[in-house]
Amino acid sequence: MIGIDDIAKKANVSRTAVSFALNNKPGVSAETRKKILEIADQLKFIHRKKNTVEPTLVGRIGFIKIASHGHIVNRDHDVFISDYIYGISQECKEHQFEFTLFDSHSSDMNVLSSMDLQDCNGLIILGTELSEIEIITISKQNVPIVFLDTYFDFLPYNFVTMNNKDALLSILTSLKKGSLK
Repeated sequence: MIGIDDIAKKANVSRTAVSFALNNKPGVSAETRKKILEIADQLKFIHRKKNTVEPTLVGRIGFIKIASHGHIVNRDHDVFISDYIYGISQECKEHQFEFTLFDSHSSDMNVLSSMDLQDCNGLIILGTELSEIEIITISKQNVPIVFLDTYFDFLPYNFVTMNNKDALLSILTSLKKGSLK
């Protein structure tokens, strides 16, 4: 039986990209989506969606991807960001929250006013390219916010990011002691 892993391997993409393409979700380019669907067709993949009744939603979470300058958040990082989006959307679904993806390629923080954030119970914002001033500006929204992939000391907001400094220190210390080979 052909599965998602078979398609991902043949298309040289992640399982997440295959899932997005098969479920017509954002997160993959049109070219990649077309390639995945063609391979699925060639392999005679049968896509079966679970036959379940949609649960009553308890709220709405917005994920805002802001590429203010595009030096870091760009198409080269789409697979990495797609994994974030996929994981968050799956958790939202599991906990009966609607998941809405907002995408901005602007350094103008007024762009948030053009987004339909009214019914959001919370926002997760990809802050990779955001400055300290932009974080402060965005935080004025009247909804709980978590900033992902950024951190600023002394700002009283919720940040989730990798601790690259301590990870590197741990690696170097292990190398020095000869315990990492």
